[in-house]
Amino acid sequence: MLSKTPAFLVAFVLAALQSRGYCSESGCNTNSTAQALTNGMQYNGTASVYTPNGAIGACGTAVQNTDYVVAIGSDNWDNGAHCGETLTVQYTPGGTSIHVLVVDECMGCATSHYAIALTEASMELVDAGYVSGESIPVIWGLI
Repeated sequence: MLSKTPAFLVAFVLAALQSRGYCSESGCNTNSTAQALTNGMQYNGTASVYTPNGAIGACGTAVQNTDYVVAIGSDNWDNGAHCGETLTVQYTPGGTSIHVLVVDECMGCATSHYAIALTEASMELVDAGYVSGESIPVIWGLI
């Protein structure tokens, strides 16, 4: 459909979306509350545990509790733009650091900026003393 749309109209609409913060040169984001994530940046947030039990994650793959993966909060989800990307997650201060793959959106993280949810296996690596039901402080970022 866009191939038949005049180029000036596409440019005009894209410029309007960019001016309102919905698009950048790298693409568009229809979730106006999303916070852009940048590779190499580190974010102070919280991590909790989620148990997908083999359910299909928002990125389209089955997720097991034993997988080393992460669900990122809705405020950073960016319409799945980070599916398949690797995060480094470190329990703060100065704790263990691990790498996990983004496979899901954390709907329960929506109200907590830079919140993520780790599978049980991932959380055990980050915090061997994790107490079920608690959130822990973490520093995380895209690699």
